[in-house]
Amino acid sequence: MRSNGHEGTGARQTMKDDVHWRRSRLAARIILRGRAGKLTPRDRRVGALLKRDPGVTDRLIDQALASLRARPARRRPAHRDTNV
Repeated sequence: MRSNGHEGTGARQTMKDDVHWRRSRLAARIILRGRAGKLTPRDRRVGALLKRDPGVTDRLIDQALASLRARPARRRPAHRDTNV
């Protein structure tokens, strides 16, 4: 993995610190928006840049897609009727 600027401090690098992992997650979100038919011109531009990045591999994108699918959708808490 790439340097996170914390060498020698005992800090442990996580996947969140890895630039290629973050870019792969971005690519995965763009893929999901494309599948939903909601691509913007910006998505297309960024996607083209990510496609040329040698560190953004198919494997990382597949892992990012799995990670995004595994997370529960953020939902608002159910509205409670206080007049019961």
